[in-house]
Amino acid sequence: MAEKLIFPEEQTSDGFATSQINIHSRGNAEPVIRELLQNCLDARPTDRDSVDVVFTIDKISTKDLPAKKDYMEAFDSAREQRQLHNQLSQQDVRICERIESAMYSGEIPVLFCRDTGVGIDENTMNRLLSEGNTDKSEKGAGSVGLGHLTAFAASDLRYVVYGGKTESGFTGSGRAILAARMGGGEANSPLSPKGTLALREKSQQDLFDSNVEYLTEPPKILSDEFKKINGTGAVVAILGFNFFGDNPDYATNRILKVSASHFLPAMLDKRMTVTIDNRLDETDGHKRGDHETIMNFLDSSGAVSRRKNISFPEGLAYRAYRTISQGTILEHDMGATIKFRPLDDHERNTRVNIFREGMWITWEAHNLEPSNFAGYKQFDAVILPDPKDSPDELYQLMRISEGTDHMEIDLNNLNSQERKKLEKLLSRIGDLLKEKVGEAGGGSFSPRFAVFPFGSVNKAERLQSTARARTSRGRRKGKGKRGGGKNSRGGGAKKGRPAEIPLSAREIIEGENIIGFDCYIGAHAYPKLGVRVLRETGSDETCDQLVSTQFFEIEADSGTQPIASDLYEVAKKGSGKFTVKLKEPFQLGKGVLTVDLVARK
Repeated sequence: MAEKLIFPEEQTSDGFATSQINIHSRGNAEPVIRELLQNCLDARPTDRDSVDVVFTIDKISTKDLPAKKDYMEAFDSAREQRQLHNQLSQQDVRICERIESAMYSGEIPVLFCRDTGVGIDENTMNRLLSEGNTDKSEKGAGSVGLGHLTAFAASDLRYVVYGGKTESGFTGSGRAILAARMGGGEANSPLSPKGTLALREKSQQDLFDSNVEYLTEPPKILSDEFKKINGTGAVVAILGFNFFGDNPDYATNRILKVSASHFLPAMLDKRMTVTIDNRLDETDGHKRGDHETIMNFLDSSGAVSRRKNISFPEGLAYRAYRTISQGTILEHDMGATIKFRPLDDHERNTRVNIFREGMWITWEAHNLEPSNFAGYKQFDAVILPDPKDSPDELYQLMRISEGTDHMEIDLNNLNSQERKKLEKLLSRIGDLLKEKVGEAGGGSFSPRFAVFPFGSVNKAERLQSTARARTSRGRRKGKGKRGGGKNSRGGGAKKGRPAEIPLSAREIIEGENIIGFDCYIGAHAYPKLGVRVLRETGSDETCDQLVSTQFFEIEADSGTQPIASDLYEVAKKGSGKFTVKLKEPFQLGKGVLTVDLVARK
């Protein structure tokens, strides 16, 4: 029996730009991938099991669109009626243009999400297609939960199909969300914008059951995906996939980066693997993300991403990755694993990240925001609430307090008793972390990492007494003399425009000598930077006799390239870590060396 797209009677005035679908998130992969992956995790048979998730990007013929005739009749009717009554908004027009462009192209892109969970049975499908908030406490939701409307932002057709293979058989359905319209004919009844993919409409509607008969075998577009499932599992197909407003290559990387950053614990403890099979990219279409490859998809520079719609920047996710992998577990009795790691010299700003059931939630929980740790040494921490060991209900309270996108801890979602209990727990965690890290202290400070771009304000470290790099072991700056051996010269370096960007550097010491610097450059817009090492002379404009700045011969090393034949400067493109080596060692205590950046063409 052929599937139908059934639009029930419903009194509503919703247009194509319905508030149920966040059309402004069309270019945002984050909520779509988070929703799909979280429900894949929920679909594991037990907490001890793992789940394999495969995203496939492909194209299908528009002829194979499930219930295509019903879809096009509903679309044409809704658009024409709204045009007739001058009810098409600018957003409605853009949505209609995307639908027409896809339908008349002959082929449409599709994003498939396949998992190896318990599948979707009829009861689960009923909950899936009903309205409401996701109930993450109930296992077996397959690849989707009641937050399924999130996926529609990635569908230019506003059409998503679901299928589940359980031990008892196949259950399939789908939903297309267009616009309200009148049914026409003698009844001329108002019809819902939400169409359900089914075999037929039931003659009698049970209040506790669906009013349609679901599919009992996969539609053609899902059949190939289900052939790859051994045992049970589920498939979601986002029809008219819009590549998150970009191109197929971008979509592949965004899926893996969202997976790697937002599901760090699940990947690291092997609860989940994610594979991308991009059949539209012949050069690099197959990529895998698991506990062994996860760091390949994160930005190790530590810089905060400025890309729009990114809630958890990849640089901070990389920090969390290091904390989960290498951090110290703090002992306590609050029903969570708390991992702690002091920040490296080039890392900035304390963060306390919360993950629940393998998914990142927030770094701005009450009493755990960066501002709560002002005056304390900087650190990175990860909190992993345990649903099985929560004597003070930390896990459950956090879960209830999450917003609809599961990316915040909002105390307003709790009653007064719950709120006080969670505030107390979070405060106890904050006190535990403060006790562990200790206060930053004050007074004179001689750092091993310093910031010193010419003429700029210190941006990367809060140094209290100097903005220069001192030689190690607390030695004070020497007066300096003209000359300095074979590796110095007076004022001979190229002129350049000062580059006022964050720069950190730490001396590399062998015995009693400095042999180079490990450096880190923050985010910037310069096409190329010149890196130089100079020695403080001890003279300034107040001196009667000025001594020229002394530059040291250096050699290109990690992350740099020589600039022409100049032995005193190397080039660095972009931000991140790099190393410069002195051609001859510099003895400790003989002065202060500075790493200098200038802009080059």
